[in-house]
Amino acid sequence: MAAKEPERSDDEAIVGNGGASESSITMEGFMMKKKQPSNASSRSFLRRSIGLKWVRRYFILYQDGGLVYYRDRPTLGGETTTKPDGIICANIGECQIDRFGASDLAGKEDAAVANSFYIISPRGHAPRGSSTLLVTQGPEDHKKWIVSFRKMKASILDDVEGSQRFAAKTAKSAAEVEKVQTKQRIEKELAEQEQKQKEVEYAENTARLLEAERLERERLLLAAEQQAELERLEKDRIEQERLLAEESARLEAEESAGLEAEESA
Repeated sequence: MAAKEPERSDDEAIVGNGGASESSITMEGFMMKKKQPSNASSRSFLRRSIGLKWVRRYFILYQDGGLVYYRDRPTLGGETTTKPDGIICANIGECQIDRFGASDLAGKEDAAVANSFYIISPRGHAPRGSSTLLVTQGPEDHKKWIVSFRKMKASILDDVEGSQRFAAKTAKSAAEVEKVQTKQRIEKELAEQEQKQKEVEYAENTARLLEAERLERERLLLAAEQQAELERLEKDRIEQERLLAEESARLEAEESAGLEAEESA
C-alpha cells in the first residue's frame, strides 16, 4: 500500500511550488534524517529513537529561505515540478542550526554524529517546534550546507535590517515632509493674514482719503459761498452808497433851486 502523502501547512505550501527553477535554489543534495516531534523530550525520545530508521531524502534550500525535502531528486521547471514531501524549515532565517549538540536522535546521548547538525524550528512555525537531525554525505557537503545556511541567514538578516532601515528612512522622510508641509502651511497662513491686513489697511486708507476729499470739497464749497456772499454784500454797499450819493445830489439841487427862487422874489 502506498504511503499516504502528509498534509502540508500553509507555510509548506509556499515552499517549492510548481514552476520553481534551478536559479531559485541555493543548495541541494541528499542527506540522511531523523526527526524528533515537538512533544517529545530528548531523553524520553532517546530510547525510542534508536529503533527509528534513518531515511535518505533529497534536500533543497531555496533562495526564499525554505528548506524542503523529496523522496528522490525532483525534476524542476515547467509542469513536471514535484511537490515537496516535507518541510524542515519554512524560513531558515528563523530556524536554529546546532552543530555541537549531542546526537540523541542517533542514540548517542553524549556524542555528536560526524557531519551532522540539528535544525530546530521555532514554535508556532511548520514543523511546529520540531528538531531534525541531518547527516550529510561527507565533510565537504557538511561544510557547504553550513556555509549556505549562514549566508542565507545573513542575507535574510540584511533584508530585515534593510527593510527596517528603509522603514526608518521612510518614516524620517515622512516626518521631514510633514515638517516642510507644516512650515509651508504656516507660511501660507501668515502670508494670507499679512495680505488680509494689507487689504484692511488699504481699505481704511482709501476711506480716509475719500473722507478727506469730501471734507475738502465741502470746505471749498463753503469758501466759495462765503466769497459770493462777501461779493454780494460789497455790491449792495456800493449800490447803497451810489443811491445815497444820488439822493444827496438831488437834495442839494433842490436846496439850491429853492435859494435861487427866494433870491429872485
